[in-house]
Amino acid sequence: MEISGEKKYCVVIKDVTKLKHAGKELKKHREHLEELVKERTK
Repeated sequence: MEISGEKKYCVVIKDVTKLKHAGKELKKHREHLEELVKERTK
């Protein structure tokens, strides 16, 4: 982007470490629930 003839940059950095960890935990719990459902519906 140029403003008044000068190049300007905008950088956005976001740490997604916690988000990735939470996603893994949710997947683990979902898989566990699926196993419980399979056991109960046998």
